[in-house]
Amino acid sequence: MSQISLTAPMRSNLLALQNIARQQDVVQNRLATGLKVSSAIDNPSSYYTAASLSNRAADLTALLDAMSQGVQTIKTASEAITSATKFLEQAKATANQALETAIPAKSWFEEQANVAAVVSDWQELKTAINSGKTGNIVIYGEITLQDTLILKDGQNLVGIGYYGNFDMETDKFSKLKMDISAFSQNIGIRAEYNNTTISDLSFNIKFADKDNCKGLYLGTTETDTKGNILKNLDFNLDTSAVTEHPTTSYRIYAIYGGGFELKGTNNIRSSVNQKNILHCIARSYIEMHNDSLLNVNSRNTEGSAFYGSTLNLYDNAYLNVYTRYWGISGSQVTMNNNSRMDIYGPDYGFLYGSLTINDQTSVNIKAYNDFYSHDDSLATHSTFVSINSTQAALNLTKSNAWFQNDGNNLSFSAIQGAKIILEGQLYTFNQDYQNQDINDTVLLTMINKSSDQSDHSPKWNNLLQEQDEKTENAKQSTAFKQILEQFDMLIADASYKGINLLQGQ
Repeated sequence: MSQISLTAPMRSNLLALQNIARQQDVVQNRLATGLKVSSAIDNPSSYYTAASLSNRAADLTALLDAMSQGVQTIKTASEAITSATKFLEQAKATANQALETAIPAKSWFEEQANVAAVVSDWQELKTAINSGKTGNIVIYGEITLQDTLILKDGQNLVGIGYYGNFDMETDKFSKLKMDISAFSQNIGIRAEYNNTTISDLSFNIKFADKDNCKGLYLGTTETDTKGNILKNLDFNLDTSAVTEHPTTSYRIYAIYGGGFELKGTNNIRSSVNQKNILHCIARSYIEMHNDSLLNVNSRNTEGSAFYGSTLNLYDNAYLNVYTRYWGISGSQVTMNNNSRMDIYGPDYGFLYGSLTINDQTSVNIKAYNDFYSHDDSLATHSTFVSINSTQAALNLTKSNAWFQNDGNNLSFSAIQGAKIILEGQLYTFNQDYQNQDINDTVLLTMINKSSDQSDHSPKWNNLLQEQDEKTENAKQSTAFKQILEQFDMLIADASYKGINLLQGQ
């Protein structure tokens, strides 16, 4: 190969181009790596200076990250402290409320007005009754009766809640427990005088396997006593010892006879699922006023909520009945002044008696047969229904019939414009009807469907659920405990990346 000869200028230019290429490679390498010096070979002084600065920067970045983590840990603890403070404030409020409603000593009740005695066992109670001293006999705690308790004229029986808000709504402090099978009479308590008050007590009654067994006995009929007051009472009925119907036809009663006014909130509940003929209230005259409430839950037994009684409701009074067999039987019921009556669940809702609906009131019935009457070989069992106000409403839901009229003795009357609700649909009466023998077919000829197509079905109060949920959840002590448990959970969860300053970490 022949040699190429270069002149001096050409050689100088070639060397310059080669130098530029090398510098370009260095710049590209620096752009690609981000490093001015790739190794100590390139420039020892710059390389080690850069390495030292990089290490220092990494140390500072780590410190900054640690500071950020520390701030987040402190922030988490601070937020937890703020929330925990609110829990402690709630606990304090609950504790203060508990202190305000704490049960005083027996001596405090002895100093209250009209107190004849404060008793906490059977012997003290028996002594107080036998003394004949009039006034309030205060039940302090739970007492098991050993025999029929017979109040004397002028004696009242009350719990501590009569003198203040000391009883928890779902678990009264003042209780009377009785097993009537061990008593000399078939009666738990006898109170056969006028103007007797029985108030703020829980009765746990176990019935004997005997006919005409009674929990609270106020007289032989509804006219025996007047002016009595039953207020804020809970009846828990145990029928487990009573032979089931139809093996026997024993009839048992929670409240029997007398005339009385129901005040406050009263509950009657059967606790055993048996086919006993339990009439919760029988042969009585009852009035309810001023937002008073009666819950009757006898879905576990047969019989009726009211039997052979007279019941008048006024002034927003509310009767809530949940039964299995009969709702109200052989009774006269009059609704007045915005009162309400619900009958839910039985085979027969209202039978053998009269129902008069006045003013702006409501009656809601859901049963296999809402109203029922019939003739048999022994007697005629008639039922009368009367709606006397255009502001009242009769609301019916049936499985078989609204009006089951076996014997042409189910009579009905309504004024023109009165309202009736059938399966949620609103109707009005097109003219006055008086004493008509009624059945479902006849009823439909009396009424006009309203243009209001909205669902008017009653809003049932779930007595089954409400009473089955009578647990300790409503107690202040449990509420206080739950708040502290939530406080502890909050403290335990107040960690950030495994560090919880509130637990000393």
